[in-house]
Amino acid sequence: MKFITTMNFNGQCREAMEMYREAFGGKVTALLTYGEANDHAYSLKLVDLYGIRTFWDLQQNQEKHEREEWQKSMVQLEMRVSQIDEYRRIAFFHHLVFTKDGSATD
Repeated sequence: MKFITTMNFNGQCREAMEMYREAFGGKVTALLTYGEANDHAYSLKLVDLYGIRTFWDLQQNQEKHEREEWQKSMVQLEMRVSQIDEYRRIAFFHHLVFTKDGSATD
């Protein structure tokens, strides 16, 4: 399973990502600060928008949250509705996909 996470760090994004990379032994595959995103040299173009409603939290029975089958069904549900306008409007989170200088990003 692949997770894409969006976080805010009040002007200390690079430092925070380095700390998380060291703590979890991971790899930062992409990092773009708000300041860089507003730099017109980047020529960013919004190509997709996903709305994540977090249906997961609507289920109050915490024992169900532990079941892998239930987790997979929640991810499938989120992905099915993530690009329907009605759900995007009420989404708790939004994942935005941009292209930079005309090339696709991961």
